[in-house]
Amino acid sequence: MLGKIILGAGAVSVVAGGIGGFLTEFQSAVYALVPVGLLLIMVGMVQSLNTSD
Repeated sequence: MLGKIILGAGAVSVVAGGIGGFLTEFQSAVYALVPVGLLLIMVGMVQSLNTSD
């Protein structure tokens, strides 16, 4: 369950960072959410694979 939550949070971060970066022509710190989101997605996938829930 935790893995799925982390996965969802990562996806939201990537989307929010991508949209925010696009709207500010990638001049904003919002774009930093993209690598953070990708990291969360990877952690979430590992969590999902390691737990059987």
